[in-house]
Amino acid sequence: MPTHLDNTPNYMLIQSEEDLAPYLGVIREAKVIAVDTETTGLDPHSDRLRLVQIALDNGLVLVIDCFPFLPQGLPFLSALLSSNVIKVFQNAKFDLQFLLAQGITVQLPLFDTMLAAQLLQSSGGPTRVNLAALATHYLGMDLPKEEQKSNWSGKLRSEQLEYAGRDAEILLKLRDAMLPALRKNRLNEVARQEFACVRAVAPAETASPLAAQYAIAWTKPSLKVVAL
Repeated sequence: MPTHLDNTPNYMLIQSEEDLAPYLGVIREAKVIAVDTETTGLDPHSDRLRLVQIALDNGLVLVIDCFPFLPQGLPFLSALLSSNVIKVFQNAKFDLQFLLAQGITVQLPLFDTMLAAQLLQSSGGPTRVNLAALATHYLGMDLPKEEQKSNWSGKLRSEQLEYAGRDAEILLKLRDAMLPALRKNRLNEVARQEFACVRAVAPAETASPLAAQYAIAWTKPSLKVVAL
């Protein structure tokens, strides 16, 4: 059975396909979800994917512990992330690369709060584009990040699980706050192109840094045209 986290009853710890099954319908019906990951390190080739967090706009956050969930739960997670729902990430390339290492392909459409923030820097956006800085600037929220560098390899503490769920939940609020700014500054189409490029570059860079250079070179001309 899925487990409620003590201090955040809308956060559910998922450790098996049976835990996830009750929520498949509501995720598939959602128009937008937020997706975040926690990993044991920064290298998708040598480090491991520990958590995948999925947040919905009804307040529900699923914190999937990949150690017990995968590989048996792979078809379920792949199906959810290959759907047509808008998926909101912070630094999508990082998450996509770790998901790809598990055989999980994320399909468009995407929204990357970090890339959106970079586009908005010349329009009054913050200089720093990490999640804590964006939460402060766009939401007026103090987002604790002490758990970010904690040990994600062993038994997880409730504080880690709550931290992970909170990071996913806030992405939906950030998208809502950033969309009007992108539209006001006529950057929404440029942003859409940037998000699509991440989806193209992530697998190429995962497979080969040289291939990634070609992927980036191939996508840049279309971005320049749109930016004009």
